Amino acid sequence: MGIFAFNRLSPGKSIILLFFGIFLYLAVAFALYNKGYILPVIYPLLFYFIVYLITLAHKYIAELLERKRITSVFSRYVAPQVVDKLVKGGEEALKLGGSRREISVLFVDIRGFTPLSEKAEPEEVVAILNEYLTLCALSIFKYGGTLDKFIGDATMALFNAPIDLEDHAFKAVQAAWAMKQGSESLRKKLEEKYGRTVQFGIGINTGDAVVGNIGADFRMDYTAIGDTVNTAARLESNAKPGQILMS
Repeated sequence: MGIFAFNRLSPGKSIILLFFGIFLYLAVAFALYNKGYILPVIYPLLFYFIVYLITLAHKYIAELLERKRITSVFSRYVAPQVVDKLVKGGEEALKLGGSRREISVLFVDIRGFTPLSEKAEPEEVVAILNEYLTLCALSIFKYGGTLDKFIGDATMALFNAPIDLEDHAFKAVQAAWAMKQGSESLRKKLEEKYGRTVQFGIGINTGDAVVGNIGADFRMDYTAIGDTVNTAARLESNAKPGQILMS
C-alpha cells in the first residue's frame, strides 16, 4: 500500500503519509500491547521508511530521465539556449513579451536552389537542403549563436540573445565565414551530381531589437523584432551568390 500511494502522491503528501503510517502503526502496537499482544516495532517501521526512500529515489530518477528526454527532443525544434532559458525560467519564461537589447542578426539563403529543385527529385531536394541547413546550424552553434528559425531554404540566427555573448558582431561574421568555407565542398558535390551549383547569400546587421516570446499564448516563437532584423534580411536579399554583406 505504501509503494502504491508513494508512487502516486507528491513528495509533500508522501511525507505526510509516511508519518501518518508510522503514527498509526505505533498507535495500533500500543493498543495491542495493553491487551497483552506484542508487535515488532523497529523492523516494520524501518522497512516502511526504506520503501519511502526507494520510491522517492525512483520517482526522482524517472522524472530526471524524462526531463532530459524532453529537453533533448525539444532541442531539435528550438535553439538549445532557448530550451535552457525555458527550463530555468519555468512559467515566467513562457509569458509573451520581450526586452530590448543589442544583438547581431544573421540571415543566410541558398542561391540557385529553385532551379536545382526543379531539376532534382523531391527526395534529393530534401537531402540537399538538409545538408546545407546542417552546415548553417553547426556554424551558428560553433560561435555561440542562437538558431532562431529555418525559413524554407533560409536560416535566421541571433547573436547575444538569449544569453550575453562577448564580441557578438564578430561571432556572427565568423559564423558566416564558416558557412562560406563549408559550402565549397557541398557546391562541388552538387556540380558533379546534378550539373548545377548553389551558394550562400548572407546578410549581417547589428543593433537594438526587442527579443522574447512573440505570438499567442498557445503558440509562440522566441525571436527578435525590429528594424535591425529587417535590415539584416534586406542585406541578405541583396547579397550575390557567395557574398557576405555587413552593415
